[in-house]
Amino acid sequence: MRPLAEKVIAHLTTLGNDVGVSPTKTMVPIYRHHVFAQVKAATQTRLDVGLALGRYDGELSSRIKDTGGALKGDRITHVIGVTADEQIDDDFIGWLRKAYELDDK
Repeated sequence: MRPLAEKVIAHLTTLGNDVGVSPTKTMVPIYRHHVFAQVKAATQTRLDVGLALGRYDGELSSRIKDTGGALKGDRITHVIGVTADEQIDDDFIGWLRKAYELDDK
């Protein structure tokens, strides 16, 4: 899963020059002013890319799952599962960008 995770993180870091990466043992939080995304292995074949979309009030893609985080007060409110390079497409990158933009002060 590491090569796939590295590709996702590479896309996240190109969103702006104010993006930071702070790897931990179990996940990689990505932040701007706050954590707006996180990448972690969910299974041996799937990455979960968590996104802070709590302030988003539009239509969500069918790929995005609600984590229930908004009700618990978590920053990460939605997740997209990624199992292959082909899933890192324009739609996916658009949601990364949306999470980044929502973290604007």
